[in-house]
Amino acid sequence: MKLPTRLWSLLALMFLASGVHAQDGSQTKVEPQTKVEPQSKDAPLTKFEATFSEAKGIGAEEGVMRRDPSDVIKVGDQFYVWYTKGAESGGYNGTVWYATSPDGHNWIEQGEAVARGEKGSWDGQSAFTPNILVAEGRYWLFYTGVSFYPKKKKGPDSKIGIAVSDSPDGPWEKLGTSPVLTNSKDKDQFDSHLVDDACLIVRDGKYWFYYKGRQLGKSPKFTQMGLAIADKPEGPYVKVKNNPVIPGNHEVLVWPQGTGVGAMIGTTGPKAIARSLMYSEDGLTFTRTHDVADSPHAPGAYRADAFTDSGKGERIEWGVEIGQKGKKSLPFIQRFDLTPQKGAKAEPNVGGSASTDATSSRPQFSWDHVPLYMHVRKSKGFTPKELNYLAGFPLITLEKTTGSKTHGSSEAGARAAAKAIKELNPDTRILYYRNVICNYSSYDVNSDLNDIPGAFLEGKNGKTKLHQGQRELYDLSNPALRKWWLDHCIEMAGHDEIDGLFLDGNIKALSPGYVLREIGADKKQKVTDGYDLMMKELKDRVPENKLLVANIIRARLSDSGLSYLKYFDGSYLEGIETPAGGLSRVEYLAKGIAAIQKAAREGKIICMSMGLGEEALSGLKIDDTRKKLADGANIQSRLDYCLALFLICAEKHSYFLPHDGYSVNGKDSSVWLKRFPEFDKPLGPPQGPAVQDGYTYTREFESARVFLDIEKKEAKITWR
Repeated sequence: MKLPTRLWSLLALMFLASGVHAQDGSQTKVEPQTKVEPQSKDAPLTKFEATFSEAKGIGAEEGVMRRDPSDVIKVGDQFYVWYTKGAESGGYNGTVWYATSPDGHNWIEQGEAVARGEKGSWDGQSAFTPNILVAEGRYWLFYTGVSFYPKKKKGPDSKIGIAVSDSPDGPWEKLGTSPVLTNSKDKDQFDSHLVDDACLIVRDGKYWFYYKGRQLGKSPKFTQMGLAIADKPEGPYVKVKNNPVIPGNHEVLVWPQGTGVGAMIGTTGPKAIARSLMYSEDGLTFTRTHDVADSPHAPGAYRADAFTDSGKGERIEWGVEIGQKGKKSLPFIQRFDLTPQKGAKAEPNVGGSASTDATSSRPQFSWDHVPLYMHVRKSKGFTPKELNYLAGFPLITLEKTTGSKTHGSSEAGARAAAKAIKELNPDTRILYYRNVICNYSSYDVNSDLNDIPGAFLEGKNGKTKLHQGQRELYDLSNPALRKWWLDHCIEMAGHDEIDGLFLDGNIKALSPGYVLREIGADKKQKVTDGYDLMMKELKDRVPENKLLVANIIRARLSDSGLSYLKYFDGSYLEGIETPAGGLSRVEYLAKGIAAIQKAAREGKIICMSMGLGEEALSGLKIDDTRKKLADGANIQSRLDYCLALFLICAEKHSYFLPHDGYSVNGKDSSVWLKRFPEFDKPLGPPQGPAVQDGYTYTREFESARVFLDIEKKEAKITWR
């Protein structure tokens, strides 16, 4: 079985982590396993070039040194950067300062962020070379410290510590009196002389801390790049056994790129990697992908997805670096922009997200406003007004019965609606609804069921209408039934106007208690096994450019359905507030939130459907059926709660739908064709994952702050 690449990464870490806290500095001695390969000479590399411009406000200044800029983050409408400031060229007699900018070109120096420590402490001589991590709703400023001036005393000394603040403007509190990462005590290790230059990303739910190291007795040209990993932002950070991960580079700059990690290499190191961009699918083994002309010196970049763990990061485009006008002048900070060299053919973004490509099967996505989803059914054809409304959504599921009264069947109705919507917006992605177990009567293809013996499940009394006493259930243990179902799905997915399949009824097939009394435990297990076989074949047969989105994440399942996501591009969500399996309401919802967050961070599409009206079902409550909202009903608090829940979970390619039922026949819905004001407010990308404290959650977005208390059913969104 072929495992997903990111799963290989997680398995690899089980063997690569040293198991020793990095403060100790010791490691098991291993031979470096880094594999660095330039592309074939027969396939010349695209070359990027850096162009440089003034960073007004933190540029050249008589008698002032500014160097070693951090990576750039954006908070609200301001960019932030931290750097070393002092009065001499090197960083060994400096402190950490910071500046802000509205545009990345014009900066205002705000003041000192981190001072040197007390005399005799590990950072008593200097605090320099900062970098930033945004996590758990806080700001973690990593910085290098030394206890003595290297020109006056020899020996290993450089270490890395952390200061933390609730605001990017401080005040900053140093974590303890000890560094978080120290040089190795084993003189044969690549980092036995020093560690320096932190650069952090969030990956697979962990904090990946790349740094540079140098071995005792080696000159700066032998500097190499290492990696340590922690479960929490404050550590402990554990160095991986196959360090160094890149056998060169005096400055550390990495970023999430697609499902992997990108890196920029400067002038230090073997010719095979110097002046290049590199890529690693697992974050450990890097390959050269592009040449870089005139590489930036000690750069820090704007990395929008550095801490989102979305698996959809993009190659860097700009940042800041160290500039110097001559050997006698003091360093300063200037801007760089990275672009393909003039005349070079632009290459795909190696490892990057296909979702940014206009030809991608994935729906369009933007953090500018709340990303929305539509799930709808109407037995008659949509009116022009309704089609215009639908064309404004990036992702739509056309439910069963759509257009069936006008066009004769669900198949014909869905295709007609899809064509009409795409005439207005070709970028809208449209999913065709298919239930994996319930036999709905509006499909032409149902006529073929007469030729399949034993197509439906039978209860102990011989009855076949086991779904609410109204309709049959497919016997998924029947190979002929599975083939019929699969052939129809593949046929519908093959139409140009259909972008993929929406698969419903999965929880009925998998939930142990559903129709258990009617068919018995043995038959129920065979149905579940048949479902697994059917989904595996569907994944194998469906065209690669077609989406599979399933109603699959549900906390009532032992692993919340996550193990079945291997078959699908994403999950639709409903009923996430309705407890089952002996869990309380808040326990059930917290379990569901954790599952949604995990799937979203792994790059799965999330379609979160949240009911605004009251539930209209009893019994197992597997479905999410809602009562119509009364005209003029005050739903603001419920809307805020639903939206906050979504924003706590959302990552790239997560979409939100508040509703009072999916039927828009007649006056079935009170919110159909309506747009809530919250959907037009600026949102901006998340500044990190949500922070959980018991049953409360908080999360920062560029233009909004989200608070959610699932125990009290309270929420607040502060729009900035």
